[in-house]
Amino acid sequence: MLSQTTPFKSLLEAVPDALVGVDREGVIRFVNHQLELMFGYDHDELVGRPIETLVPESFRTVHQAQREGYVAAPFTRAMDTAVELSGRRRDGTVFPVDIALSRIDTPDGAMVLAAVRDITDRKQAEEERRRMGLMAAIVEYRSEEHTSELQSPCNL
Repeated sequence: MLSQTTPFKSLLEAVPDALVGVDREGVIRFVNHQLELMFGYDHDELVGRPIETLVPESFRTVHQAQREGYVAAPFTRAMDTAVELSGRRRDGTVFPVDIALSRIDTPDGAMVLAAVRDITDRKQAEEERRRMGLMAAIVEYRSEEHTSELQSPCNL
């Protein structure tokens, strides 16, 4: 297995992103420690299981079809940003993720390497900015409404 080789394992662990390697059939072949921490699994609980273990149940069928399409024509890319992606932790919680995919050739055959980032903090910051923008618009509207009332000929 790939993760058993010292240089490869050292490289996987040195990367700050969560990494998972999946074979052509969608079976997890390696994970790094960052992925274990992010998803709440131990290494041995993931290796040998389907990648859909890390996907929310409602998206598993769609994910499997997309995975099969990627394997048929792999290229390095970020996942579709028009679709909000989610991961599923061991405890069942779902959280937003960004994923980048790369194909790697190994002695065991071609694999897909996925770099996963938890974007919960970014999504919360975006939502806070959106709420603040709405509040600012309300305040501006109320201010204009109040100014217009004060300038009305009936109030002079």
